[in-house]
Amino acid sequence: AGVEVFGQDALASGKRKFWLIQGDSQSLPLDDRSVDLIVTDPPYYDNVQYSDLAAFFRVWLSRLLPDEADWFYDESRSAVAAKSSDAGNNDASGGSLKALKGIFLECGRVLKPNEGRMAFTFHHWDPNAWADLAIALKAAGFRLVSAYAAHSEHPISVHIRNLNSIKHDSILVFKVGGDGSSRAWAHPAPIATADSEAFCRQCSTALGWLLESDHSPDEIRAVWKNLIRSGPRGNRK
Repeated sequence: AGVEVFGQDALASGKRKFWLIQGDSQSLPLDDRSVDLIVTDPPYYDNVQYSDLAAFFRVWLSRLLPDEADWFYDESRSAVAAKSSDAGNNDASGGSLKALKGIFLECGRVLKPNEGRMAFTFHHWDPNAWADLAIALKAAGFRLVSAYAAHSEHPISVHIRNLNSIKHDSILVFKVGGDGSSRAWAHPAPIATADSEAFCRQCSTALGWLLESDHSPDEIRAVWKNLIRSGPRGNRK
């Protein structure tokens, strides 16, 4: 059990305390360089329309718990791509990339430089999904410290069963700042899409290399499209 507090000073004094904040992750009520660890779960590009799903729950929550939270927000500002880029759009993410940049910039602001870490998992067949992630992380000054591939959902899960789905996650660990201890990532080779685990490992390597490079956002998108040329088609996740 823990004790709920309502500010950063109270959170920092003592142990077993927690602070729940409802708000925009692009504007956190936290001091600069004050956070040791960020564990987050960024949207997987266009895999799940989180805002659309949340709208169903908000209808009931706003009636059952009308005073517990502010249930109204602008869905157009969510960090979720509106549609897949199969049609050949250079950037199917629209405003979601701007939101993702803002979130990572804020994470970079509050994270302790060099010693602080941010960690999350990610996977997607679409090169534009990885491009958006790389562009947003690079804009915030993040560098990849380490990466792993691990099984994600069980093969019989209703979310991936009978689909051309990635069965692994890339577990990614980042830092802000360059103290010379960053890992040297190898120049990426064309990424194989036949094996889920190898795909995640190669995408992680490419991400690490791109974050250390001097590539512009347009160049980053072109690199990803060149690396992932023949991802599985049909139903995908």
